[in-house]
Amino acid sequence: MKKSFFRSIAVRLLMLSTASLLLFSACGPATSTTSTPGSPTTVKLALDWIPNTNHTGIYTALANGYYKQQNMNVQLLPYGSVYPETLVATGQADFAISFEESVAIDRAQGLPIVSIAAIMQHDTSAMATLASSGITRPAQFVGKTFASSGDPAEQAVIDIMEANDGAASVGYNSVVVNNADVSSLLTGHFNFVWIYQGVEGIMAKDAGIKLNMFSLQDYGVPDFYSPVLITSEQMIKNHPDIVRRFLAATSEGYTYAAQHPAQSADLFVKAAGGINNTEFASVQVAEDSQKFQSQYLLDNSKCWGTQTLSMWTGFPTLLYRVGALTDANNKPLTSPPDYAAMFTDQFLPHC
Repeated sequence: MKKSFFRSIAVRLLMLSTASLLLFSACGPATSTTSTPGSPTTVKLALDWIPNTNHTGIYTALANGYYKQQNMNVQLLPYGSVYPETLVATGQADFAISFEESVAIDRAQGLPIVSIAAIMQHDTSAMATLASSGITRPAQFVGKTFASSGDPAEQAVIDIMEANDGAASVGYNSVVVNNADVSSLLTGHFNFVWIYQGVEGIMAKDAGIKLNMFSLQDYGVPDFYSPVLITSEQMIKNHPDIVRRFLAATSEGYTYAAQHPAQSADLFVKAAGGINNTEFASVQVAEDSQKFQSQYLLDNSKCWGTQTLSMWTGFPTLLYRVGALTDANNKPLTSPPDYAAMFTDQFLPHC
C-alpha cells in the first residue's frame, strides 16, 4: 500500500511550476464559492489511496453527521494520478491525507503544505518477507531484491535496519513496482517489501499468508507520524475558521474510531458504499484491521491528532542527513529545514 514516490525531475518540476502559478493567482481555496450566508461550507479532501482504515475517522465523521454539525459539506477526492500533496499545494483540494516523510520531502522542494493533525501517534509500517522465504532478520536483506515504491526514504531506512541488525555491510537490489505490497512477494521476484502492519499485514493474516514483519523502530529508525492530515499555508492564513471546524468534526470521527473499533469499521464500510469500494475483501478483515489501528489513534495522548516537535525532527533529520531532502532543482539541502514549520496543532479542538 506504500504509494509510489517515483517522479521524474521533469514531471516534478512541472508540478511545482503549476503549483506556483496557482498559488500566486488563486484568491481562495477549493471551498465552494457559491455558498450563501448560513449555507454549508464545501471543502475537498484528497485521499492517499483506496479507502482503508487509515481513513475510518473521516468516514465515521461523515456517517455520524459530525461535519454537518460544523456546517460543512466534505467532498472526498479519490486517489488518482496527481498526488494529494500537489492537489493541496495547487488549491485543487483543501485538505489531504499524507505522511510525515512526504511533508518533509515536498516542503523541501517548495510545496507550501503543513500537517495539521497526526492521524496515528506512531509509525506502524514494517519491512515484510514471506515466512517461507527463510529471511528472519533485517541483516538478511543484504543482496536481496526489494519491491520499491520509489520512496526517497527507502535506502536510509533499509541501510539502518541492516546495520543495526549486525550486517557487516549494507546493500540490496531495488526494483520500482506499481504496487509495492504483499502481492509483490507472491510473484516470487521480490524478497521483501515495505508495508503497513495494520492494513496489508492484517489482510495477509486473514488470507492465510504468513509473513515475517520487522518494525522500523525495533532497528533504530526514528519514530514518525504516519499518516497525517495536511492543508496549505494559504488555507491556514486565509481560512483558519474552516480549518478549525474541519478538524473539530474529524477529531470526533477519529476519537470515536479509537474508542469503538468494530462499530467504526462498520460505519466506514457503509459510508464508503460497501466493501467492494474499500481495500478489504470482507467486513471481517476491515474490522480486524480497525482493531489494530484504533490502538494507535490516541495511544497515550489525551487528544487525537496532537503532534510534537521531537517527532517532527527525528525522521526528517535522518532524511536531511542522507540527502533525501532535495530542493526544487533536485539538489540536496545544504542546511537543515525548519522542522517546526512542517506542522501545527493550533487548530485542534481543546480537550
